[in-house]
Amino acid sequence: MNKIFDYSAIASGLILLLLSVLTFCDVFGRRFLNSPVTGTIELVEIGMALVAFLAMPRAFFFKCKCICRFY
Repeated sequence: MNKIFDYSAIASGLILLLLSVLTFCDVFGRRFLNSPVTGTIELVEIGMALVAFLAMPRAFFFKCKCICRFY
């Protein structure tokens, strides 16, 4: 089971990296090329949900605490 948790955490990190590259490309395209990437907001929303849910099993396995506060 430990390897499954590790693979899900690695997938979470890769998705987060891809989301950051996508956001950079979108901002760069908006600013300098006047052509944003279509659907960036939706992809980032879905990707952040995937990041959170793929990282949770490893955090629970190592008994880490995740705290989210909404003010």
